[in-house]
Amino acid sequence: MNDRYLFRGKRLDGKGWVYGDLNMPVDVKPYILPRYLDDDFEIEEHEIIMSTVGQCTGEHVRCGALIYEGDIVSDGDHTYSVIWIDGGWRIMLGNNGVTDRPVYEDSVVLATCALMYFEIIGNVHDSPELLEEEGI
Repeated sequence: MNDRYLFRGKRLDGKGWVYGDLNMPVDVKPYILPRYLDDDFEIEEHEIIMSTVGQCTGEHVRCGALIYEGDIVSDGDHTYSVIWIDGGWRIMLGNNGVTDRPVYEDSVVLATCALMYFEIIGNVHDSPELLEEEGI
């Protein structure tokens, strides 16, 4: 369950995503320090775009991939986004931001889902259009 304390964020230099430990020092920009060595057997910290940071839920989908805050998952019939609200991980149907309904009317506690039926199809930062297709 140590995966629960992993974070990911888009690199400030535009070279994709980085996964590891989130560091937010007061005097410099936030960065993620990977938990692995690079090709030169060094650990390199990467400055990140804070609005893209998401914490790992510690849960896995059917293929074994870890689920992160901001992921978009599908059960084949519907599309959901993974959110943290009121102290718990939830999956939210479609894009609740375009409705007037409370988020709890459109969401389910992540731990109660049959995750073996879900797959990660994107994330809210790279492919938000996947949520719009739900038509909520």
